[in-house]
Amino acid sequence: MIPLSDPFYRPGLIFHSPFSAYQFIVRPNVKNYGPDGVTQIGELRELVAEFAYHRGEYTYTDSDGNTQVAADIAGHYFDLDAQAEQKGWTDEEKEYVANKLTRACTQFPGEVRLYTKAPAPKPWAKYDETHHSQVATIAETTGFVAEALLYEKENKARKSVIADLEALIEAPVVEDELAAV
Repeated sequence: MIPLSDPFYRPGLIFHSPFSAYQFIVRPNVKNYGPDGVTQIGELRELVAEFAYHRGEYTYTDSDGNTQVAADIAGHYFDLDAQAEQKGWTDEEKEYVANKLTRACTQFPGEVRLYTKAPAPKPWAKYDETHHSQVATIAETTGFVAEALLYEKENKARKSVIADLEALIEAPVVEDELAAV
């Protein structure tokens, strides 16, 4: 099992499927019965990874002039964090889904793949050599605060640098007062 604290797991774990409304049944609904085989003593809820967002239905007129109803589906991607929150999964259920889908990537590569986005580029060429206490100042001076924050979060994750950059983003813009002549 890959615990949420494992270096492999990261927030934003996203999987891709070439099929637009793909559903991966991670675990079916499981009912547990007592020794008598009749008395239900527990139940594990169904866990389904849905690679689509259903936005309802719409109507259209086909080439024969008939009115048709179709589903509006945005698909192909499964965002683990978003779906876990939406479905109220526990941390254990979320870990279980992450493990099953990670294994599915090697077992069924034509159906499920780990989606990775391109890494954030360095905001300036010598960013990695810049002293941590100077990053926010240079980012503000050059206008690369958002870029520096994204790069810092993805690569170095230094809490003090992230806090300084976030403070710059959240700070209200103060315009210079013009002197009346």
